[in-house]
Amino acid sequence: MNFDDAPPSDEPRTADHYQHPDCVEVVYAVAEGRVLTLREYDSPEAFERAVADARYLGIHEGVEALPGPEAFADEGNGRDHEDEEGATDDRTDEVDSHDENDDPA
Repeated sequence: MNFDDAPPSDEPRTADHYQHPDCVEVVYAVAEGRVLTLREYDSPEAFERAVADARYLGIHEGVEALPGPEAFADEGNGRDHEDEEGATDDRTDEVDSHDENDDPA
């Protein structure tokens, strides 16, 4: 997608992806007239500039309970997921339980 392109619709949709001058923003969810987004800043300094005039509200318990960023890593890159010692991690591939030899009757 060309970053100069307009979004595909007038309404925000889940996974809409935007490039700002100092960060990337992705729409995570749209519900009940509200839009939840995720932002990734180029640096801690860019983040500090962006929140400089914001009021800190503490830790959001709902977000704190979410899995870490590793849970959202791109697993479709065709590479095995290995740790530094070469052992594979505990992620498993989805397996189709249908056997070609199963009788449908």
